[in-house]
Amino acid sequence: MHELHEASMNFDLDTLRAFLPRVERLVESGFGLLEAGQVMNLAETLDVGAEGQLEFQVVYRGQWVRIRVQVVMDDIEAPDVYFFTSEDLANAIGDEMIAFGEDLGV
Repeated sequence: MHELHEASMNFDLDTLRAFLPRVERLVESGFGLLEAGQVMNLAETLDVGAEGQLEFQVVYRGQWVRIRVQVVMDDIEAPDVYFFTSEDLANAIGDEMIAFGEDLGV
């Protein structure tokens, strides 16, 4: 089993909804509209102080890799979202988070 690496960011629900398509575009399959909807449903239904996680098998650069999405609701409608996956994919997601933050001006 491969070690999991992390990419994480604090979102509000609207920015999380806007960010998830960037993850979809990084992988060839296994994380699309259905999976993004599952992540949003989890984030929208968690109480403050609660956390939950989902796990998906995705194809990234021709390889099957696991991606675990952990959502921690620290504040009302402002989850911390952690993506645990292969080092390469975690780095790619982290790069997307940086670019997304720059696009938002934060």
